[in-house]
Amino acid sequence: MSDIEKQIFESVLPLGDKKLIKSAADVPDELTDREVGKDIKLYRCSDDDGTLRVTEVKTGPLFQNDLNSGVK
Repeated sequence: MSDIEKQIFESVLPLGDKKLIKSAADVPDELTDREVGKDIKLYRCSDDDGTLRVTEVKTGPLFQNDLNSGVK
C-alpha cells in the first residue's frame, strides 16, 4: 500500500481512534450471565378474553420454575 493510499484510508477510517474490545474468551460465562440476567424481563402474553394482553411477570434472573405455560 502506498503512502497516498494509507492517507486516503486513514482519512476515511482513522485507526488512531479505534478501541480494543475484549474477546468473548476473556470474559467468563458466569460473569456474562450475571450481567445479562440483571436486565432481563419475563412477560405473559394472553388473548383469553379476545384482547391481547401483555403483562410483566418478573425482572431479574429467570429460572425454569418461573415459566408456567398452563396459566390462563
